[in-house]
Amino acid sequence: MIRFGRDLGVNDYQIFFPVPTGRAQSSLFAGPAQYEELIREVLVRYRDAPLNIRPTCAPQFRRIADELGIRNNSWGKGCIAGITYCRIFANGDVTPCPYLPVSAGNIREIPFKEIWNHSEVFTRLRDPEEVRGKCRVCRYSTMCGGCRARAYRGAGALTSGWCDGLVHPGDPGADLSGEDPFCTYHPEETAG
Repeated sequence: MIRFGRDLGVNDYQIFFPVPTGRAQSSLFAGPAQYEELIREVLVRYRDAPLNIRPTCAPQFRRIADELGIRNNSWGKGCIAGITYCRIFANGDVTPCPYLPVSAGNIREIPFKEIWNHSEVFTRLRDPEEVRGKCRVCRYSTMCGGCRARAYRGAGALTSGWCDGLVHPGDPGADLSGEDPFCTYHPEETAG
C-alpha cells in the first residue's frame, strides 16, 4: 500500500488500527503480538519512505518508534479519548470516543464546557494517577498510556454490549483505568 501510494504521489498515510467494540468477536482481530508486529512493520516502512504517517487508535506507536530509534514530533500522545477529543451523539450524549460507551453527560442537560471541564469521566481520563496495571508504571506512559477503549473492553466491561446503551460513572463495568491488553511491553523487564 505504501509503494502504491508513493507511485500515486501520496504524501500522508492515515493508518487506522481497529478497536474491538460491542459484540465484535475478538477472533476477528489481530492479537497483541500481531498488532505489535504490524506497527513495527509500518514504522520500518515509514523510516524507508518519505511519507507522513498518521497513526490513529495506536497509542503504542510512539513507544515502538522510540524502541526503533524513530522520532517524529508531529505524533501526539497516544490515546486522546477525553483529553483532546470526544464524541457527541445526535441525542446529546457525550462520550470520550466512539469506542467507549461511557457517558460523560448530555449537552441537552449540561453545557458542553461544563461536561468537558468537569465531568467525572473526562477528569479521570486526564489524570495519570487513575491508570492501573502496567500502564501506570510504564516509562512510556506519558507518550502512550494505552488505549482506554481497549483497556475497557479488556477488563470485560462490555458484557452487556455496546448496543444496549451507554454506561455512566459508578455503573458496574464503567472502569476506564485498566491496562491496555494489546500492549506486549512489560515495564518490569526493563526496570533497573
